[in-house]
Amino acid sequence: MDIELFDIFFSNGNDIAFTSDFPNLDDTDFYERFYSKMVDKKKVNGIHGTLHLEDVAKESFPIRRETDAGEF
Repeated sequence: MDIELFDIFFSNGNDIAFTSDFPNLDDTDFYERFYSKMVDKKKVNGIHGTLHLEDVAKESFPIRRETDAGEF
């Protein structure tokens, strides 16, 4: 994912995002940008955000921060 797309999804310190929160996002453009920077997962030092493609867990993250979700 390029940094500009990351900043759109994870602004204001949020570390949870749902694609449905961005209805104007063009699917083709999104997937091209999402996969524009492939990385070797073994070399990644940390996860900086979780992007949900479906709304199944949406009600668990009203503030869009994992730390505010409570226990599962």
